[in-house]
Amino acid sequence: MLAVGAVISELKKQSKPVTTPEEIAKIATIPANGDKEIGNLISDTMKRVGRKGFITIKDGKTRNDDLEIVEGMKFDQEIIEHLDITNSEYEKEKLNELAKLSDGVAVQKVGGTSDVEVNEKKDRVTDALNDTRAAVEEGIVVGGGCALLWCIPALGSLTPTNEDQ
Repeated sequence: MLAVGAVISELKKQSKPVTTPEEIAKIATIPANGDKEIGNLISDTMKRVGRKGFITIKDGKTRNDDLEIVEGMKFDQEIIEHLDITNSEYEKEKLNELAKLSDGVAVQKVGGTSDVEVNEKKDRVTDALNDTRAAVEEGIVVGGGCALLWCIPALGSLTPTNEDQ
């Protein structure tokens, strides 16, 4: 655990914060297989609901993508019912609490010409959203294993308390 802690600490030092919508769009484009439309969509959504906003991805009913934005404090019963995750009063209450705590709520509906296209695009949007959230929260580092290579000097200065560390 000593080495893991040192590597994590070094990676945090190396990480560059993601602050601008342009950076967010670039980061979101990568896991979306280079689809700039998805990258811009994620960036715009995060800009509108805030970095801590609640964003969910759903299947759309049309060929085009659609975005619904609701400000956190305006989150009402209509949106809760619309999300199709309200099987109990407990879930409804939790969603209301989430809306009050978050900057806003976005429901991204992914459209397409067939179910296969919608599912594939929905997977790309979900991957892009998850990767972008992580980058916004933790920052980004150089890829290709370079960041880990730059951690090696930090490991050399460790003094383990026993042979197994």
